[in-house]
Amino acid sequence: MMQDSRRSVFTQVFVLAFFLQIFFILADVQDSPGKAAEHFSVMYYQLDPAMQGCLCDELTQDEKNAMVEAYIRNAEKTASDLGYPLSYMKYCVYNVKTHTIRHPSGRMDVHLTGDMKKEFNPVFTHIARLFAIGKTYPLDRTLPMVRENGKWKVCERFFPVSSG
Repeated sequence: MMQDSRRSVFTQVFVLAFFLQIFFILADVQDSPGKAAEHFSVMYYQLDPAMQGCLCDELTQDEKNAMVEAYIRNAEKTASDLGYPLSYMKYCVYNVKTHTIRHPSGRMDVHLTGDMKKEFNPVFTHIARLFAIGKTYPLDRTLPMVRENGKWKVCERFFPVSSG
């Protein structure tokens, strides 16, 4: 009899944990301005051309300026002026915290704070974080976000190009 009650308790706990896990997964995939801003900043500092997908239509349809390509070309030129490849300009962004400020117009400003390290190689960057090796740069930026086609996107100004 005692074994049946233990089995029943275990089954109840397992079912509860299963449904909580599903709930947490569904909550995590919801789009928010903070997640979108963090995702953009990671791609921005990794010099990933896919960051263009995080920009509002107003910025991506301006083929005359081609902001993403210009940013990556500028980073590549800065790196070559220093005698390094483009990968020298990449940063790993971590410990990101966001604070969202709502405007009456429906726009949101997301204030990002966190840390960055140069990322020559992802393995070395991870080891440097674990053992506090190398210089850590602060991340402290505010991104204007707008909701476009059901997704939060960065609109207006970029982060300044860093030559650190």
